[in-house]
Amino acid sequence: MFHLSVHQKQVNLDGNECLMAKATYKDAGVDLDVYRESMSRLPKLMHRTFSPRVIKQDGGFAGLFQLDFANKLFARNYREPVLV
Repeated sequence: MFHLSVHQKQVNLDGNECLMAKATYKDAGVDLDVYRESMSRLPKLMHRTFSPRVIKQDGGFAGLFQLDFANKLFARNYREPVLV
């Protein structure tokens, strides 16, 4: 498990230095165990949205969708268009 703890010097209004209390992700309301568990379930949920035009790329930042221009409604002069 990863823990972040920070000690930072702070200068009071009277000019004296003091050490601030340590801060952790958990103190800030972030539960890294819940994050990891959620992220492990994400690929399966994403695959449920796939169609033949979705370009599979696990771990990618954006989704890639191959546009289908065979239909007259979408007829354009593009070669192999992809919506990102």
